[in-house]
Amino acid sequence: MDVLGEHCTATASASDSAEPLHDFQFICEALARSLSSRAMQSYQVEHLHSAEAVDDAINREGESGRLVVVRFGRGGHGDCVRFDDALAAAAERVGPGVAAMYAVDIEEVRDFNAMYELTEPCTVMFFYGYRHVNVRGLRGRDGIDWAACTGGEFAGLVLAVHERAKAGRRLVIVD
Repeated sequence: MDVLGEHCTATASASDSAEPLHDFQFICEALARSLSSRAMQSYQVEHLHSAEAVDDAINREGESGRLVVVRFGRGGHGDCVRFDDALAAAAERVGPGVAAMYAVDIEEVRDFNAMYELTEPCTVMFFYGYRHVNVRGLRGRDGIDWAACTGGEFAGLVLAVHERAKAGRRLVIVD
């Protein structure tokens, strides 16, 4: 049992009533599961802190057959926070053999802001075989509301982009 679970059990043992003890243990176990799940998710999405680290991540995967997904954005912005949850859930669903997922704070790493026209609070870019894979909505690049994506939806998108990129396509249009 982890430290939080041990603390909850020890604290609950001091209680006089058996019924509140059961409820307290249940809540502590649920909290421990939630925290360990969050820790696993943050492990799935690596945060990159320099332009060199971003370039290295893209180059490292160049011949691996894996898609590289990079979320550029303002880390504290609500849209980025929501999308990071979806990104982590998608990373768990698609697995490490399909895609490597990264997050970059554009306030910390400003090198790509002008090059990639990073003006939105949350922008997602895909790379495959050293090259950018352009993913657009029906209304163009700005037609995708990344913050509205769920983990399942984004996992499906990652799988679709990966398949199309393996087939040599550099433009993927989603509706």
